[in-house]
Amino acid sequence: MLYRINDEICFSTEDGLLTHSNRTDMIKLSIPAARLLDVLIKRREEVCTREYLLSEVWDRYGLTGSDNNLYQYISMLRRSLAGLGCSNAILTVPKTGFRLNPEVTCEDITEASVSTLSHEGATDALPHPGRNGVVSAPGFFSLLFSFLSRQYVYIIVFIFSLSAVFFYFTHYTPSETDPVSVQLPEGCTVTYLQDIDGDDMKELNTDIRRFMNGHGLLCNKNRTVVFDNYRSEAEKEYGRTLLAYCQSGAGGKFTRCDNYYFYNWEGRE
Repeated sequence: MLYRINDEICFSTEDGLLTHSNRTDMIKLSIPAARLLDVLIKRREEVCTREYLLSEVWDRYGLTGSDNNLYQYISMLRRSLAGLGCSNAILTVPKTGFRLNPEVTCEDITEASVSTLSHEGATDALPHPGRNGVVSAPGFFSLLFSFLSRQYVYIIVFIFSLSAVFFYFTHYTPSETDPVSVQLPEGCTVTYLQDIDGDDMKELNTDIRRFMNGHGLLCNKNRTVVFDNYRSEAEKEYGRTLLAYCQSGAGGKFTRCDNYYFYNWEGRE
């Protein structure tokens, strides 16, 4: 399916791509995020309960979802759409679930897109009469241009991926610091995989406790939170962040971990 959101954003459910019509901005959604947005668009005239969304996005595909997973991907979708100019696209309905903002327009353009491509393909494929009524095949450059115009999205994605890999290997220096573990007053342990100074660590401990309280996560001796992030020196926020909430079993080994990913965690979520 192909949707046009607010006349500016194109959303493809097939590959999870969000593209802006007037800019070169492009966002690749994860599979759960793309499924979640697809369900919200299809049911945009009504409120989707948390149970319904968990069933449609996770249970239907043999996966196990939770409220935490749902909140995480709702937050991701909001940030992605806002980054393309569509703010407040998803509304929270207290004690019920979520819905697409009625002020956000959404149009199914799948048939129009297929029709346009089919028409162009048929026109390019037909031979054209030349001089004296002689039929000639379409030129090589015409066919090449037609092919590239249809595949431009994949070319852009390939170039972007190649640039990202190059940037990673030329700019990223792996951390060689040893993990540091701190026990919170409630009993659980926070393990930092990055080198954090004392003042920042106190602030992070407070932010992590606030996050756990806000998501109903227990803090006792059998729970460990693993914190890892990557940010430039100029950023005030924590940047790309992973919080792994793990439960320990016999021998102190982790038996289960719930992972929370943030593109630019500010510590107040």
